[in-house]
Amino acid sequence: MEGRGLRGGFTPYAPPLHMSKPLWRTAFNRLFAVVYFSAVLALLYRHVRNLFFYPTTSFLSFSITLSLFVSDLVLAFMWATAQAYRVSPIRRREFLENLKRIIKDEDFPGIDVFICTADPYKEPPMNVVNTALSLMAYDYPADKISVYVSDDGGSALTLFAFMEAAKFASHWLPFCRERNIMERSPPAYFEANHPSSTPHFEKIKYKRIFQINPLGFDGLKGPNYVGSGCFFLRRALFGSPSTPVPPEISELNPEHAVNKPIKSQSILTLAHHVAGCNYENQTQWGFKMGFRYGSLVEDYYTGYRLQCEGWKSVFCNPERAAFLGDVPITLVDVALGYLK
Repeated sequence: MEGRGLRGGFTPYAPPLHMSKPLWRTAFNRLFAVVYFSAVLALLYRHVRNLFFYPTTSFLSFSITLSLFVSDLVLAFMWATAQAYRVSPIRRREFLENLKRIIKDEDFPGIDVFICTADPYKEPPMNVVNTALSLMAYDYPADKISVYVSDDGGSALTLFAFMEAAKFASHWLPFCRERNIMERSPPAYFEANHPSSTPHFEKIKYKRIFQINPLGFDGLKGPNYVGSGCFFLRRALFGSPSTPVPPEISELNPEHAVNKPIKSQSILTLAHHVAGCNYENQTQWGFKMGFRYGSLVEDYYTGYRLQCEGWKSVFCNPERAAFLGDVPITLVDVALGYLK
């Protein structure tokens, strides 16, 4: 999420980091929407006429007509709400080669990356470990990036996998940097050198959520947060762009820079304090700061609240994917995720 005034991605004195242009099919989409909307109005008018101007004496016939009218009304509402994706879709082009011309390595912002996992059977620890290794091998100043793993399941298997991964990382990370390897996730690297015959099936639902719909939202106020593949400005989680909400502890301020080792006693004491179940009681956390509470879909709700406060987002979808992840492979898991 970003604040007002940052949308363009460049200043008059610097080369652009990204540019956008409308999709060529926008005019066709709008024309189709007008024609389709006219057809929907004609259909609803026919239902109303049959119900009120030509009523039937049969209760069964009246019930069927009323059911069809309600069904078409619901479907028409769903269609109308989905047209926001097609009103003003844009495609953004990134210019990564200009980044080093605008900012020096020492001026790169600090980045915190969170990897969340819960079930070692549905999310194999090896996949989580490979995600962490690829993040740690990012082409980014090493002192500016921090990777955190949140294991809600408290799996001993996941812990063991990361202990072994720490040993492997001491060899893998220098190997990637010295040879300027692009595929820095171990399975992606070895698969590129030794192609696998395992088929990769693209999930249409997830492509729509993470690629198609964001293109449409990017032409409006920006795509919503959908739980993964997103970078936030730290400042975005502490109030609106014009009215910051300071945390109760100064060390949690988004502008605060930690200059002590993570294993120092003061840092560990503070981490245990804020990680406690009772820390956020009687505070603004979950209401005006951080992720918003009060909804099962906290990702969508948080993104919605941030945009209501004045923050804007930009959809970045380079040709070479910035994020790779897993999708549910069973119908039950897909249905549960869609239900949420």
